Amino acid sequence: MKSFYLFSIWLLLILPALSFGKSYQDPTKPNIKHQKNVSVAGSLGTLRLESVIRKQGKVKVVISGKIYAKGEQVGEYVLSKINADTVYLTRGSEQLKLELYHHEIKR
Repeated sequence: MKSFYLFSIWLLLILPALSFGKSYQDPTKPNIKHQKNVSVAGSLGTLRLESVIRKQGKVKVVISGKIYAKGEQVGEYVLSKINADTVYLTRGSEQLKLELYHHEIKR
């Protein structure tokens, strides 16, 4: 019985040490090798579409950590169109397209 308790204590001490260095990865997370961002000259830096939020009939997006709605200013650009996975920013005749996903989803 004493050896069982010693083995149990040893097991409790050694198991966390074995798994300490192992990195865990979410199996549902897409395997993305690189993230494509749109680089815009000026004060904006790099713009990245992070999320499209639909709630109570209103749509907002998260671009580079900030929340915007259609028609709002994003630096020198205006958020002109919001789709399920893309947004369009315009400045005069210039148009930028930001995509939510930049990879293929494998089945």
